[in-house]
Amino acid sequence: MTPDEIRKDVMKDVGDNMSFEGFPSPTRGWYVGRHRAETRQESEERASKFYLWLCEYLDQQLACPDASDIFDAGVQIQGEEEEHEHDKFSQRFRRRRMTVCVGHGDFMSLVLKRIIAGFGHCIEFEGTAHRSAFIHYNTGITEVEYFGQGRFLIMGHNQTPHLLDPTSYRDLRTGGSLKDGWTYLMPTDELLQDNQVVAMHFDDDEQVDDFVKEQTQAMKALYLGSSTSRTTNNTTQTSHSPSPTAVSNLCVEEDDDDGELVDARRKKKVSFFVKRGQQVVGCATYDEVTGHLSQVVVRPSVAQNTQVGDALLGAVRKHARKVGRSDSLYYYCDDDVANNNNNNSNGSTKSFLEQMGFQEVVDEADGVSPDDDDDEARPQKRGSIHRLDL
Repeated sequence: MTPDEIRKDVMKDVGDNMSFEGFPSPTRGWYVGRHRAETRQESEERASKFYLWLCEYLDQQLACPDASDIFDAGVQIQGEEEEHEHDKFSQRFRRRRMTVCVGHGDFMSLVLKRIIAGFGHCIEFEGTAHRSAFIHYNTGITEVEYFGQGRFLIMGHNQTPHLLDPTSYRDLRTGGSLKDGWTYLMPTDELLQDNQVVAMHFDDDEQVDDFVKEQTQAMKALYLGSSTSRTTNNTTQTSHSPSPTAVSNLCVEEDDDDGELVDARRKKKVSFFVKRGQQVVGCATYDEVTGHLSQVVVRPSVAQNTQVGDALLGAVRKHARKVGRSDSLYYYCDDDVANNNNNNSNGSTKSFLEQMGFQEVVDEADGVSPDDDDDEARPQKRGSIHRLDL
């Protein structure tokens, strides 16, 4: 519809106290001149453009000097004591400026995801819907409060207070169920599972995306328990402990224990991150001095996927050779950690190691490699040692 048509047919009782923004002209709507439906990429681009336009428009509204209808609604003044905030039809003591955005449900979802991300939204797979989406009933209302500079509060989503008449509710409230086709917004299983495995190397901690760090630390905390890594001031402290089991685009973070620059061939701890798209599904820590592999975490749901181990250990092997180690990888299964952590199974960890070609060793300096002079590296707890020849 055009602005003139909306004013005449829909908002005729409102009067002239409103303006239409973002339309090409009073006689043209958004889709004038289009002869086909938008592609996913085109709709994402339009949503990005609209989101930035919306923030700029609202910022300009907030900058209006001496506007009586723009104020902090979180502060109650005398006369507002009896107002019912949750009753959308009740009278308000003070009139507030309001911006109404009308659009299709899919487009609303694209805009809302950008509002939630706060300028951090990105497209994970080009031309494909994101992993999450918002649905709307026909005429469903989402209410947001704007605080300037891209700050939003979602006050309510997909509400239909205008359709509460019990005699017509079932007939009028439509369009918001799975049978209405909203599942088409979900990327397919094939897309998420079959994307190419890629190994990437990062020179320092600053080059690792924050979402990778957050997911990795969450995985270690969930599956390895309290005796695992803790990251403070870009320094990672590790212990020899097992975990569940992981995959896809592989990222590597290198970091010196003291947070200082050292020779690239003799850094001590190297962290490996395995991710599918932007979802981290596995990680491990490799000690360049001892040849020990520790903190191996692979999500149980993908543990049987051979791509996981191949990507993870393949990257470790490549890096080990790069720094001059060509003997063996060692992994220590701590029985105490496994027995005290309900989220972790020592058996599943050993099965994963066997699947990847590790062999349990009974007596080889307690699993410490022959060239290791670091007494602290020698395991002190009860467990089993596993070795994989490079």
